[in-house]
This record gives sequence, structure tokens and C-alpha cells, in this order.
Amino acid sequence: MSSTPISLVFESSSLYNNTISCDTRGIRYQISCSSDEVITIKRWDSKTGLMNPVYELKMPYFTKEKYRNYGEVDWRPMNQLLEKAYALSTARTFCGADGRNYRWEAVDERVVLLAVSDIIPRGYVTARYNWSLICGELSSLQILHEPVLETLDIIIRTSPM
Repeated sequence: MSSTPISLVFESSSLYNNTISCDTRGIRYQISCSSDEVITIKRWDSKTGLMNPVYELKMPYFTKEKYRNYGEVDWRPMNQLLEKAYALSTARTFCGADGRNYRWEAVDERVVLLAVSDIIPRGYVTARYNWSLICGELSSLQILHEPVLETLDIIIRTSPM
């Protein structure tokens, strides 16, 4: 378990046009929204020096949210990726790229990412989303368990931005 949290900082307060980065780790994601309201998430590749598209999201106001891996033709409902335990639940569960299950949940006025699988102790907080409402203070995503970096693409895609 990581002793010092890895902090990925959101460089603006915009939900759909933002950069999330941790320069000391060489981690950088770019989120942008096109005119057709498709949100694209790109990840920086240190080998090529380019931002490569990873995922696309559609988050319309009055219909179901959808996602797809970049380059795919068909959209999938977001609830196939993020599952709710029951209708009124605000917690969302997903399977990471590492095969482990995680759950975003509101705990003590914060949104945290909890381990659900037995590999990491159940209920262990693996990441925290610090959403800043204070003017001039940036939001951040703190990774508290370093092996979770394996599944960072999905964490970024599912984070409660």
C-alpha cells in the first residue's frame, strides 16, 4: 500500500474540458467535449509524446449515458460498466482492468473508491475524489493504493467528475 498518495490534479473546474495530471509520475489525461457532445478521454503516451484517445462518453440530459472504447462503432449503456446495487443507490460498482471489483461511494461528504474484491481488503479505500467548490482551489483524485494505477483508465472514465 502506498504511503504517500498519488495526487492527480484537475487543472480546471470544467467537467467536460479538463486535464488531469500528476507530472511527477508522467500521468496525464485530457477530457474534451466536441460539438456533437461526445466526450473524449485521451491518455498521454510517454513513448510517442502524443495524447491517444482511450474512451468516448455520451452524457445527454434526458437519456441514458453511453460509452465506448475509442475506435468502436457501437455505444454501450453506462450501466453495463457501472452497476448499481439497487434503484435508489448512489454507489456504483465496476470491474477494473486488473480484474478486481471497485465501488465509488459517498462517505462522509467525500466520494471514495472502495475495494470490493478479496485481493485488496474489502472496504479498503483505494482512491479519494476531492471535489473542490472553493474558488481557486483545484479538485484532485488521490490514489492511495499504488497497484490501482493498473486500472487508472477505467477509474478516470467512471470517476464522478
